[in-house]
Amino acid sequence: MSKRFTIAILPKEKQQGGVKYGLKIEKPSVLGNVYGLTEEELKELRGLIDEALKK
Repeated sequence: MSKRFTIAILPKEKQQGGVKYGLKIEKPSVLGNVYGLTEEELKELRGLIDEALKK
């Protein structure tokens, strides 16, 4: 796996407007705010999201 993503539950004092989770993407894209993902990276991201929602 690429280990390109990290998902974390934000501390209570940083949770505002219903935002509870933070997503960090390593190696930002040269396309600005558009991120190209391989199929494996997309599967990895889905797994991280599923894990975060179980907490």
